[in-house]
Amino acid sequence: MVEKTLDTVPEDERRFAENMKMARENRGWTQTELARRMVEAGWGNYTQMTVSRTEKYERPLRLGEARALAEVLDSHIEEMILPTTVKEELDDLRSAIESMTEFQNGVDAAVKGYIMARQVLKLQISAVEHSTNDDVASSVRQELLSLGREMVDISPEQAVRGAILGQALEDGWFPGEVADGQYSEEA
Repeated sequence: MVEKTLDTVPEDERRFAENMKMARENRGWTQTELARRMVEAGWGNYTQMTVSRTEKYERPLRLGEARALAEVLDSHIEEMILPTTVKEELDDLRSAIESMTEFQNGVDAAVKGYIMARQVLKLQISAVEHSTNDDVASSVRQELLSLGREMVDISPEQAVRGAILGQALEDGWFPGEVADGQYSEEA
């Protein structure tokens, strides 16, 4: 039997082994952890030695095994045989998309919270306006009612735009000026 060396290993198998190792290490998994997860995925007697020999090109991969490894590593078999640099780019893109999704979910939750808080504020303003305690702290009451009405007048869309613009200006993203809440490129 001919011993496999880097020169004799088919390109797809070499790439798969390299990407498998990279994906495992990126997750902070040991070879033993990957083997344990393969056993959980139905690959009975999968051991740390199996992972080690695969990563060293000392054993061939079966197609079903390659699919299972890709799935356990949250990848696709097509990606696992790409050149390592391309696989890294795709993993980075996937990570950026996941991060953006988390932030989008945070924005969605914040907007929902804003809408609920705005509704509660409207109810509280109405309750204070219809209160019979007119003589108690009249100036404070009027000041708070005025502030509450100003806040209620800010729509969720305006609040989001204001937050984005404020952050952009704070970070120095825009060279222009802002006057009356409107951005202008003219400096």
